Amino acid sequence: MWRIALVFVILLLCFGQSRLYGSEFVSDKWQDNIPVEAHVLYEAATSLFNEEKYTEATEKLSESIKLMPNYRHALYNLGIAYGRRAVTVRSPSYSGSDDDLYHSLFFLQEAARYGDDAELQYELGWNSMMRFIFKPRDKATRTALLAEAENAFKKSLAFDPQLTKSMLGLGVIEEIRGNYPQALAYYIQAEYLGDARGTKRIEALLMILNNKQPSLEHTPE
Repeated sequence: MWRIALVFVILLLCFGQSRLYGSEFVSDKWQDNIPVEAHVLYEAATSLFNEEKYTEATEKLSESIKLMPNYRHALYNLGIAYGRRAVTVRSPSYSGSDDDLYHSLFFLQEAARYGDDAELQYELGWNSMMRFIFKPRDKATRTALLAEAENAFKKSLAFDPQLTKSMLGLGVIEEIRGNYPQALAYYIQAEYLGDARGTKRIEALLMILNNKQPSLEHTPE
């Protein structure tokens, strides 16, 4: 269990803040003609999210989507809000419902129907990693979740090759797999692009290789 807790802490340290779509994106390349009331609810939800009031944010976004079911940015933000609420109310030993993480996955996938990008794919990868941590289940399921996360992070980098938080996510996955040279390669790439978190993971991984710190490899069932 301690290794699962370690993965959880590293993911929170490595992964960047979610990018919420604010008012400047309302009439961008994705959508036009958003109803005023839907947008007002959307903006209120963004403010609530920034105050870490995730339950209230999900309620406002759900109301917004009722007014415009294909409101791409509201769907995206609702997916993020459910995901962050799942993290704030849980610990690695939590054994309760997966509802929030699966709601998050559903709304992110719905948002992707109306336009995909690097941030959305990053969020899908983050979601897979959270499900890996909170509900490890059997080895086959955990292996599939890592592959799912890896695929999303790589898609994210295909959209934006300089999105370092996706590189860090890939590095953590390779650490869990015990593939340290590849993990180092991802961290070095993030460091080269100016992300200090890459440097921190390089230092931590070198300590692991020198047997001075516990590894993420072979997380127990």
